[in-house]
Amino acid sequence: MTVRRMRAYCERILEMMMRRVLALCLLPACASGPLGDGDGVVNGDVGPGWTATLVGTAHDVAGTATLTEDAVVLTDFDYDGGGLNARVYLVVDGAPFDPALELTDNLVGTGPYAGDTLTLPLPSDATAGSFDAITLWCVPAAVSFGFGVFEPPTTGDTDG
Repeated sequence: MTVRRMRAYCERILEMMMRRVLALCLLPACASGPLGDGDGVVNGDVGPGWTATLVGTAHDVAGTATLTEDAVVLTDFDYDGGGLNARVYLVVDGAPFDPALELTDNLVGTGPYAGDTLTLPLPSDATAGSFDAITLWCVPAAVSFGFGVFEPPTTGDTDG
């Protein structure tokens, strides 16, 4: 290996290391508090037709999550693809995570997503009363990049 190649190789390794250090330094800025009211209690029997609007806290996360009988459909989903290990989870607002309610593998490096639609099959453990919110969670940093609390479907106004 020539000296020039060796130098270029070392510079590339140093650049990768610096990016990782910078990402770790910026993670506290991504931290968010509890999802929704944070009381650890499921708010209603979440089911088909319920929706959650994703509120982004980092990495340009946005979109709408809609429950069907067997999936969560993310529409108008935005995420820049950054972070260390980001996964979509169903959660009980304010309670510890249940790993059985993980909807995706690591999404880092699979994006960016801009107005995309993702259909995420529900795990068998996702039953009414087992969750009431959704989050794109950075696993190593234990912070949410975006979250939403499911709300029941709205019915049209009726004139009596």
